[in-house]
Amino acid sequence: MQRTDLRLLFSYHYWATKRILEAAERISPEQFTRPGDYGEGSVRSILVHALSSERNWRTRWQGGEIYGNLDQQAFPDVETLQAFWQQQEREMRTFLDGCDEESFTQIFTGRTSGGIPFTDPIWHSMMQVLFHGAQHRSEVAELLTVYGSSPGDLDFFIFLRHRQHVLE
Repeated sequence: MQRTDLRLLFSYHYWATKRILEAAERISPEQFTRPGDYGEGSVRSILVHALSSERNWRTRWQGGEIYGNLDQQAFPDVETLQAFWQQQEREMRTFLDGCDEESFTQIFTGRTSGGIPFTDPIWHSMMQVLFHGAQHRSEVAELLTVYGSSPGDLDFFIFLRHRQHVLE
């Protein structure tokens, strides 16, 4: 896995997440915390879960300990969640910028939060973060759509066209 590829994929991840959070700004506070029928529950609980997971993986890659899950109550509204996620994005980008090509092939050993053991190149767990985020964005996108606030298309190709337009 190339460093530039991972940086591109994380850029897509954050672009799509921002679209979800922007759509979440348009729902009511009650809808933000209303339990859903699947996944982690409410829009808030799903997003806090995804954010917790991402932060824990990054911390582990940096040699630190897992923080544990963030408390949903610490995020009473979308704006609070956005601010924390922006900080996480800055920390992730700083981490990725500090990695060289060899960093991504280093063997990373541990257990998932579900207790599944792994011994894989670090880029495998980075892909886990990206796919995990996509799963939960899709759950939230469905809830937001039901609430009348669809985030719109989250396709990778749309991101690429958007990114190309911004760079022009």
